[in-house]
Amino acid sequence: MRRLSPPKPSNNGLTQIVAEWVEPTSNGTSPSWLPNFSRDVVPKAIHSHNDYWRRVPLFEALSLGITGVEADCHLINGELYVGHSNSSLKPNLTLRSLYLDPLTTILTNQNLGSSVASSSGINGVWDTNPHQGIVLMTDLKTEGYSTLEAVQAQLEPFREKGWLTYWNGTTIIPGPITHVGTGNTPFEAVLFSSHSNFTYRDVFFDAPLDDLSDIYNITNSYYTSASLTGVLGGASKIPRNGLSKKQMIYLQGQVNKALGSGLMSRYWDIPAWPVSRRINIWHQLEELGIGMLNADAIDEAARWDWRWCNILGLELC
Repeated sequence: MRRLSPPKPSNNGLTQIVAEWVEPTSNGTSPSWLPNFSRDVVPKAIHSHNDYWRRVPLFEALSLGITGVEADCHLINGELYVGHSNSSLKPNLTLRSLYLDPLTTILTNQNLGSSVASSSGINGVWDTNPHQGIVLMTDLKTEGYSTLEAVQAQLEPFREKGWLTYWNGTTIIPGPITHVGTGNTPFEAVLFSSHSNFTYRDVFFDAPLDDLSDIYNITNSYYTSASLTGVLGGASKIPRNGLSKKQMIYLQGQVNKALGSGLMSRYWDIPAWPVSRRINIWHQLEELGIGMLNADAIDEAARWDWRWCNILGLELC
């Protein structure tokens, strides 16, 4: 098991932050950036599903090289709280405290060198690939128009510094952060709002992968997602050893359509048990050319060699 286990995480600023992290409070927070911040971390096309549920939101995903994080947003009395349901909301857990303030500190420090030496662009969070961005997906749980407007307002400092991917009316200008709206996000508000019009847009829609039409394209969408169990008729329809040949052919059509539209395909609601079925499905989705692998078990998805997760019936991952 020692030989088959994944290597230990790199010794860098991110792993130190994860080890020392505490929930944000009015009395202060853990550091959001340390030297050698993401040294030796390789970015991976994985989406940290329900990222805010983790012991260490945002930083745990970044420490594994995961390039997509997700925050459920509730607009209450003008503040954006992050949590799965009303009962899980806490005054100190907000979009600012968990995501926007740390990302501000990270990007500020990652770009300090630009004041010393000329740079060809804005650096992102990855030391190994500074031009690789991350996806910040906001899953809106309260009324869509007002909640999106509040998110967009809080992203204004990012907009001013050129940290957001945007469409300029002609082409996509990539930035360190791509903001994707899902949940109650109205498609109409993505197209036209206080920060979206015919010549500028820096929020992108999570289009329906199982009902993808020509109205969804790279000018207004980024992800295109669907529930895997939903499109296949329920978890009971998925064999224990993974997707059937017929199911693979069906999903390949959806993945290919997304690819043809320039969008990142993503299936959520992947059966979690048994573990061997989940890992086999991950393998199969990668074979199909999935744009972003959605994962709840992010350590398993990002660090383990999936071939050795099950040895003689013993689950190692």
